[in-house]
Amino acid sequence: MSDATLTAGPSPLLYDQQRRLQATGRIALLVGVILLAFISTLTVYIARSAISPDRYALAFILDGVLVGCVALFGVGAYASQRRIEGVAEGATILAINLGIITFDVLWVFPLGNGLDPIILVAFAVAGVVIGITGVLGRAWMTLVATVVMNILTVYLALFGPVNTTFAELWRQERALVVPLAVLEQWAMAGIILTLSGIYQRTVADVTRAYDQARRLDVVKDQFITHVNHELRTPIMALHGYVEYSLTLWSTISDAELEEVLQRASRTGYRLVDLLNSILDVRRIDADAPFVSEAVPVEEAITTALQLMDPRIA
Repeated sequence: MSDATLTAGPSPLLYDQQRRLQATGRIALLVGVILLAFISTLTVYIARSAISPDRYALAFILDGVLVGCVALFGVGAYASQRRIEGVAEGATILAINLGIITFDVLWVFPLGNGLDPIILVAFAVAGVVIGITGVLGRAWMTLVATVVMNILTVYLALFGPVNTTFAELWRQERALVVPLAVLEQWAMAGIILTLSGIYQRTVADVTRAYDQARRLDVVKDQFITHVNHELRTPIMALHGYVEYSLTLWSTISDAELEEVLQRASRTGYRLVDLLNSILDVRRIDADAPFVSEAVPVEEAITTALQLMDPRIA
């Protein structure tokens, strides 16, 4: 694995950021389109309903707030394309939480619809809100969204007027519906937090492995450079002894020629020892026992001098 290979792709942290931005953009766009379709349906419903004129203004205020949430989703999608992570996540999370809270409160109180089957659907949608908040935001955002949805659910159940066509059934089922809604919201929060924790630990492990691989790659390059230098020295010395012998063999004494050949032989043996020591490095990678030994300094210096190219020395 070379350094170029390691830097060819994004680091795990950068990949996680890109994933979050991509998820934010897609969720913001998808939920924005769904909310826009819901606003169209709600507008048609309001126009065809026999409600008092004073409530028309409130109904269209609700439409206006929801349109504002669609605009926030648009900001989130745009910011994700521009890689502005904080703005993208913040706008999307704010839009989806503000949308459900505004709809529930205005539907039950100012519009006078009270607690009806639509609100029961909204209680279920609160779990989706918590899920999206958890996927896009941090753990504390998930907890805050869950508590807010709990408070909204309990408040509407306790203080909201009950629709007359729904009153009898609500009185019978309220003691079960409200706890189930709250538990469903916490179940969603628990699932999201668990998955998020596992994902974050995975990203942390991959990041550590990635950093370790980069460090090992640097060490490998340094090792190759060092080995290249260490091998070059005895090889050049051996070559020098051979060239020296070939060039001057007819002009030097037999004793001098024998000394040169002995030095060449010793250099060859040291080259073999060096190759064996390089191969011994594999024992470190294999966690094999490795015994350190003292280095005789004088002998090492003498050996180094003998490894010098005789043509240069």
